[in-house]
Amino acid sequence: MSSGAVRTQARSLAAASGWPAGLPFFETVNSAPSISSLPSTWFTLGFDGDSDDPISLGATPTYNELGRITLSLMGRAGLGDSAVIGLADQIPPLIRTHLTAASIATRGISPPQLVDDAAEGEFLRFDLIIEYQRFHS
Repeated sequence: MSSGAVRTQARSLAAASGWPAGLPFFETVNSAPSISSLPSTWFTLGFDGDSDDPISLGATPTYNELGRITLSLMGRAGLGDSAVIGLADQIPPLIRTHLTAASIATRGISPPQLVDDAAEGEFLRFDLIIEYQRFHS
C-alpha cells in the first residue's frame, strides 16, 4: 500500500484547483455507500503495492517510493458515457499538477479504461492508473 503521505495527497484531489465541479471523492475502503445516495458522477481511489527502498546511507537515509494509484471514475449508467469520458480526459493534467506540488512525481497515467464490473449496471466505471515516484527521508 502507498505511504500515508501519498494517500493523503491523492484523497485531497477533489479539493484541487481546477478539479471538475460535481466530481466528489467517496472513500470505499471498509465502506459500502448506498448506491441510491451517490451522485451521478464520483470517484474513488485504490492503492496498490509499492516499494520503499533506501537509496542512500547515513544518519538520515533517503528512500525511493514507487507505487500505483487506481482512480476509478464512476458515472451513473443511462446518462451516456461521453460525460464520464470527458471528465476522465480532464483529470490527468490535474493529477500531475496536484501530485507534483506535493513532491510526488507521476511516472505515467494510463488512458481511461472501461471496467465491466461496476455495481450491477448502475454505474459505468473508468479506471486511470497513476504510477508515481516519491523521494523521502
